[in-house]
Amino acid sequence: MEIVDFQAEHAEAAMRVLNENYQAEKRHVPVLPKLHMDAELMRSMAGNHLGVAAFEGERMLGFLTCKGPFNAFGIPGVRGVFSPLHGNGAVLEGRDTIYARMYQSAAEKWAAAGAASHAVCFFAHDEILREMFYQYGFGLRTVDAVWNMEGIHVQAPDKNVSFRELRQREFSLAYPFYQRISEHLRESPAFFWHPPKGLEEFLGDAKAQGDRFFVAEVKGIAAACYMVSKEGESFVSGVSDMLNICGAYCLSEYRGRNIAGGLLGFVAETLKNEGVSLLGVDYESFNPAARGFWPKYFTPYTNGVVRRIDECAIIGQG
Repeated sequence: MEIVDFQAEHAEAAMRVLNENYQAEKRHVPVLPKLHMDAELMRSMAGNHLGVAAFEGERMLGFLTCKGPFNAFGIPGVRGVFSPLHGNGAVLEGRDTIYARMYQSAAEKWAAAGAASHAVCFFAHDEILREMFYQYGFGLRTVDAVWNMEGIHVQAPDKNVSFRELRQREFSLAYPFYQRISEHLRESPAFFWHPPKGLEEFLGDAKAQGDRFFVAEVKGIAAACYMVSKEGESFVSGVSDMLNICGAYCLSEYRGRNIAGGLLGFVAETLKNEGVSLLGVDYESFNPAARGFWPKYFTPYTNGVVRRIDECAIIGQG
């Protein structure tokens, strides 16, 4: 096995490897959509010269590329890289050894570029790869999941609860829920902080991205809110008949009354009537509320893992 720098001309071979991995995951998650992969996804990853590829003669065994370096998770002074779902892949046979060799070579580049945070997204049912990354000091952080919107029906918890979609002029009603989500993720055990948006920035981004907001109201008071967006966290979420939940929150005083589940049913019914066939969601694995709710309906198809290396050991810094 030879490890070389990932080049733009490797994109076609990388696309074939990624497609093989995607089909393997699709056998575990049949609702995943049929994709027409574009090699430009992989070609775009060659520009920072931080990727590697594994070859056996002329045959590509795998590739590991990344985005970055960038400011990792909004933490001042911490540089990081991220290999998205389309940024890595390997043939099915011997993939743990292939990935281990590729990560050793890629991590040397990443550290030399000053990146102490290393994040990689891969398919959720790849148990061999999950174990390899665990052995290399990575921990689970994020999950992408998908649902064909079957198996749940809209049932208002009681006569005082109603569901509706907000009109654009009402988007400011969703902002307090965005703030609650941020506050919740900063608490134990998540300890996840990101720079908060002010109201004007929140509204501007929502309108520019075409986001939609759905609320459950109790006697006319908003009790829960879901944000639905065209954009998700993986290349899978960008297919034409799929939308993605990018934020959800139910006020604590209204929990335990099936309001969140009822609102999810309303969202599903609304989107299915519009011809949307799949709904995606991404969530933090260390958020107990999310981990307890979303898998009731959604099937995970990616895992995002993160390792923070010792900055004192970064090449050229220690």
